[in-house]
Amino acid sequence: MTTQIEEKTEFKFGELGESAKQHAIEKWQEGGIDYDWWDSTYEDAAQVGLTINEFDTQYRPWAKGEISNMTYEQSARLVMETHGKDCDTHKAALAFMCHVALMDEGAKHDEDGEQTEAFAELCETYLKSILDAYARMLKDDLEYLESEQAAVMSIKANDYDFDEDGNMI
Repeated sequence: MTTQIEEKTEFKFGELGESAKQHAIEKWQEGGIDYDWWDSTYEDAAQVGLTINEFDTQYRPWAKGEISNMTYEQSARLVMETHGKDCDTHKAALAFMCHVALMDEGAKHDEDGEQTEAFAELCETYLKSILDAYARMLKDDLEYLESEQAAVMSIKANDYDFDEDGNMI
């Protein structure tokens, strides 16, 4: 009677050797991020009246957008109510509201009810500041998603199978 030993051909990530684990991580990272990872940040921005139209996370991150469906003051109040005090968006909103509080109504709107140039510049500064803060958030999110830590967490969470060399099966 001969006993046949079955060779294991499928491995979980934790069962791989160190070089196979590294290979699996590198392959996962090469695959890129294949979903709209920025959606939750866009949704967060929308809750405070900010529409982000486009962004770039390379070099110095930037974003373009606009405050819509509310005033700049309403947006800043929402940011201050919903974002932590250490968050750059909160700091931008607080700075804006402090400047607004120092302005009398005549400094904000002319006799026709139109925004004065000074108030329009203040609003533009707030918009730029909050867009810059969201651009940095997007850059940080992307850097994390491309990290080794995120790769390992995703591989483990999805319970992928690998061959002994770390190639996904």
